[in-house]
Amino acid sequence: MNTVPQIPAPVAHPSPAENVEAALERLWPGEWRRLRAAELEALRKRFRFAHAWRLDMPRAEHRHPRVDHVLLLIEDVFPLSELRICAPQADGLLHERWPHVEELGLLCLSRRPLDRSILDRVQLAVSDAAEVLQMDPATRKQEFQREFLSYWEREASNTPSWKALFRPAGDSRVVFYAHHGRTLVFGESEEQVVSWLEHSGVTNPQKPLRAWFAMLDEALEPAEYPVNGRASLDLVGSEHVMPLLDPPNEFPVLLGMPTETGAVFAGVRLRCPPKTSMWKGFRPGAPLPARHVERCYAGQKVERVKVSRTDHSWVHGRDHDPVAERLAEKTVALIGCGALGGELARLLVQAGVGKFIFVDGDTLVPENTSRHLLGAGEAGDNKAVAMARRLARDFPHIRGVYPLGCRFEDLSAEQLAEIDGADLLITAGLFLPTDIRVNKRRRDAEQKPPWLVSWTEELACAGHAALLAGDADLMDLFDEAGKPKRVMTSQWPPAVGTLAEAGCGNFFQPYGAIDMLGTIGLAARLALDALLGRCATSTYRIWLGDRARAAAAGATLAGEFNASMTERAIPWPNP
Repeated sequence: MNTVPQIPAPVAHPSPAENVEAALERLWPGEWRRLRAAELEALRKRFRFAHAWRLDMPRAEHRHPRVDHVLLLIEDVFPLSELRICAPQADGLLHERWPHVEELGLLCLSRRPLDRSILDRVQLAVSDAAEVLQMDPATRKQEFQREFLSYWEREASNTPSWKALFRPAGDSRVVFYAHHGRTLVFGESEEQVVSWLEHSGVTNPQKPLRAWFAMLDEALEPAEYPVNGRASLDLVGSEHVMPLLDPPNEFPVLLGMPTETGAVFAGVRLRCPPKTSMWKGFRPGAPLPARHVERCYAGQKVERVKVSRTDHSWVHGRDHDPVAERLAEKTVALIGCGALGGELARLLVQAGVGKFIFVDGDTLVPENTSRHLLGAGEAGDNKAVAMARRLARDFPHIRGVYPLGCRFEDLSAEQLAEIDGADLLITAGLFLPTDIRVNKRRRDAEQKPPWLVSWTEELACAGHAALLAGDADLMDLFDEAGKPKRVMTSQWPPAVGTLAEAGCGNFFQPYGAIDMLGTIGLAARLALDALLGRCATSTYRIWLGDRARAAAAGATLAGEFNASMTERAIPWPNP
């Protein structure tokens, strides 16, 4: 008789929560327990977690005066998420503030690899928590100072962050500020503040007011944060601030301080009693004694405010990009603010280039927006003007963006001289009549700035970027019929590569913004190489895009077009 094969019973594997409990029992037997139902319900109102345990941590084992236990928390996706530890009794709102203790007592601990055993992760997390709670006073101060911003921002008001247009460095000094919406903007000079506001779209900004920037010798710890005007004046020196006060107006003070990872800002708003209280006992309009003014400000509670840096060095690399610092002094003149030119300009702004001149006489139409930097809101506007407005608003720290809303051929002698002084000239999107005129002017000039010419082939399946240096001639790239000598695609079938618009003589190529990305990147990289002096001679680069798409459309491919999504450098053509 045949026997029926026995199907083995499935092997039961311990759940992550069971593995955590096994680890706790092995490491600290009898010193832990699961949270009770009422404890779980209360805790889940504050934290998102799936399982939680209480682990005893006797006070004799650490320096925190209140903590006698910690909570271990895991989420439903653990072990593919961090194991968190909470010390509720260490919450700074209940007792003294402690480094690396976040809101509600959650500890900020080192991240550990997720592929370690659960036993190791539990042991390391508890060990890290104990190390935090064992810090002596000197170590606690050092940690508070090292991560000053984290603790200051946790105790700051909900006021929108102030904006600083300069680095927190140098001596204490007078700076300038202006209101921008619900926040304040601070600069080294009135001109810097006004420029930022105008770039941000503020018309006729008011004259900036004076403020005080105090550069401290070391970062504050929470116990030293100013709580009233007296503490603030003592911290920064009342002799500096008093001449700047204008009672009964509030007065902002910027604090700068060094930390291990770089200098930082903090803000303090000094308040004043109402005018009726300020002048009580004094004749209206009479100047108030300085001692009385100081007492009035000193007796008021201050507001602690977060400060965001929006200066060039911070926006471009957070103080660690020397290339951006060099680019800040560069000027780029861009002729042709179409789809290619617009995206190229934005990349160069984001890289850190400080000044632009845009030249274009065309108006943006709705059908341009599918691959242009600008959108429907700018339809009907001149491309150069609208693009300058957009980039200045998005990057108000930029030195300058100057639109010339006309054709290159219509520029004045003064405007042409301004373009001649640029560090790099770019013509984006090939329009040969204009390029020939630019070429002639450059060829006849004594000073010949580097010139980048960039264009795409049909459907943007290939793109070109040519950098002309010295006496290089644009016409070396073109034949007698005005066509590029070097092409990657040719013999496109009718009504595929270039189409005619209905009812007019305009022609267009049906491709989108994504198709252009390769050529945009190609041109941007070559532009940066030119600005940073990495290309001292004429250079020609080609982008090989979607080879299969070009072949499927029926185009003939050059032998060099033997790969897709590839950048190639090719020899400069002989004259």
